[in-house]
Amino acid sequence: MISIIVPVYNTADELKNSVKSILKQTHSDLEIILVNDGSTDNSGEICEELARLDNRVRVVHKENGGVASARNRGLDEAKGDYIGWVDSDDIVSPNMYKALYDTALKYDADIVQCSHTRFLDKLQIEYPDELPSLKILNNIESLKRIYTTHYTNSCALWSKIYRRCLFDGLRFTEGAAYEDDEIVPQLLQKAEKLVFFESPLYCYIKRENSIITAPKQKNTMALTSHLEKRMLRFKDLDEELYNMCLRHFYQYLKNTLCNEFYLHTPVQEQAAGFLKKHYSTFFKISNKYDKITLTLLKCGMTDFVAKHGFEPIQKLLSKLKKGG
Repeated sequence: MISIIVPVYNTADELKNSVKSILKQTHSDLEIILVNDGSTDNSGEICEELARLDNRVRVVHKENGGVASARNRGLDEAKGDYIGWVDSDDIVSPNMYKALYDTALKYDADIVQCSHTRFLDKLQIEYPDELPSLKILNNIESLKRIYTTHYTNSCALWSKIYRRCLFDGLRFTEGAAYEDDEIVPQLLQKAEKLVFFESPLYCYIKRENSIITAPKQKNTMALTSHLEKRMLRFKDLDEELYNMCLRHFYQYLKNTLCNEFYLHTPVQEQAAGFLKKHYSTFFKISNKYDKITLTLLKCGMTDFVAKHGFEPIQKLLSKLKKGG
């Protein structure tokens, strides 16, 4: 059985269509766990209505604790051999879980991942006889894909199924945003085999008022902390992977520091602290351009860079190359 966990919070307008797309799955051996995280609209009533229509649906009502808390409660309730995740405003192809599960059985995979789309008309409905661009990867190869392919697809929780045992001893950090970015790399690291194929079987519908799209400083600060912890976990795992992670974290800090939206905020202060903390490590792996940028940022010239961009640095480099 596959346990599909759906955290629900104030998505009454989208919830029915989302769950009905799961109920249309051609893989029938599944349970759908709707975790109503203290919704203040009528999402809870809709959950109960859906449960009455189909006995594969189970509803859990809890006090509002955030999406990570709802995910953890769903894991505690799950009975399936594999775990799947769907956001309560997204849509899945009727063949998504059959494709993922059949592939998991065929290759004895711990994680199977498909692609996703943001447009309903591009959602793939047919189950292809041969899965396109199928790749069989070990854990290190899977982790490297985070930095060499579509970042969102690699770190997204919902584009995959996971062998249930991968969650043993592992739970979402409650109260922190970007929980996917924190936990998915840890799941990839624990897996012995991941299979990925390109079919877009999941439609991610980005709402303007969602927790991630809301311009909240604490969300950005949570992601920054997740990225640092990930970098430290990879340090002794694989040298190439660690260097890829270092470069990604440096670029993220640079962009955050020079984003005018975050000037003179706790977000900028946190990013500056991380940059100074890991300055010598970043410096070792940087090219000449990044070394100059890194030094300017360490010296507190973020306002200058944010205002003028990187053009002055590029001109300086050009002069250095010409011996000027």
